[in-house]
Amino acid sequence: MPSAVASCLRGRNHEVLTAHQAHLEDASDEHLIAYAQDRHAILVTTNRDCAAIALQMRSARVVWLQVREVDAQAAMERAADWLEVNPFPPGRVLRVRKRAAPALLSPPRWERGQLFRSR
Repeated sequence: MPSAVASCLRGRNHEVLTAHQAHLEDASDEHLIAYAQDRHAILVTTNRDCAAIALQMRSARVVWLQVREVDAQAAMERAADWLEVNPFPPGRVLRVRKRAAPALLSPPRWERGQLFRSR
């Protein structure tokens, strides 16, 4: 995560803990998601795979900045504005693109037969 994103959030009086500060810089996406969930925190990422895993795990709240690093701070500003006025339930991912409005993604729906396979 770009340091400008952490600075942006701290400037809005949010408590921010980077993966490095939590000594989780080598942790898997699953571990980072679980860590955020355990602390009732929001995980902020620019990693598409992390966002996909979060949707599958259906546990923590994740903000996915789907932008290049240079655009991450502006995207986080828009996400923070969105979060101030909208509910953000656990197990959901907020996707923030460069120009489009932030969108709350739903976990994938399981169709009948996907959870269990007959033998």
